[in-house]
Amino acid sequence: MEVALIAPGSLQHLSVNRKFEMIIPEGVHHDSRYKTYFSHEGRSDKYTMLDNGAFEQAQVTDHNLLELAAMYQVDEVAAPDVIGDVYQSLNKLESFLYMIESYQDFQLRIMAVVQGQNLRECKSFITYIASTQHANTTWTLAFPKHLVKTTGHFDARLRLIRWTQREYNHLFQIHALGYNYPGEVQGLAGLGVRSLDTSAPFIAAYHRYSLQNQSEIDPRSTIPDYWNLPADQFDSKLVEKT
Repeated sequence: MEVALIAPGSLQHLSVNRKFEMIIPEGVHHDSRYKTYFSHEGRSDKYTMLDNGAFEQAQVTDHNLLELAAMYQVDEVAAPDVIGDVYQSLNKLESFLYMIESYQDFQLRIMAVVQGQNLRECKSFITYIASTQHANTTWTLAFPKHLVKTTGHFDARLRLIRWTQREYNHLFQIHALGYNYPGEVQGLAGLGVRSLDTSAPFIAAYHRYSLQNQSEIDPRSTIPDYWNLPADQFDSKLVEKT
């Protein structure tokens, strides 16, 4: 499983040797170093994903998202969604797909972010994606970290991915949006999940704790002014382990 590191601008160089990377719109708008890194031409060997900004509550329109996708020549874009709401997420997805189809020669893999308040709603979302028909659309299913808390199942992402693989075989590539706890990561890798993106190593280094000693979900998932923090705000020994 490939890991795309979501680093602050001062530590973005740690992503250089990673095959996968995830662009966060908020980072582009808030830190020039972050923006410069992703503008560099020497990244043709990387698989680049573009997040939709929903987790950061960024106000990114469909048009803005497609502009960023074109600007940074990304391979895959997370379609707009509403956290925890299956119906609004599907409406936003359909609207986004309609906009994309109005562009000629705009080839992108679409990341559909699985949403729902429980496992049943999440399965309904996946079933809809599997049955919908859009010309030339290649799908990735993304399972966000919040599903563990939202559904009340500690292994929600693992359950849903197993179900998806059983029902739809290899129809989708699978991405994990965010990190919860070490045991889940091992399970995701064991299921053959393609990729995972996370800022967790940097969050941990900022708060001076090791992810390897973490047995449950840590509530400290964000840091104020994260993108602009200087490197010396993070524990260097812990950062070295990323």
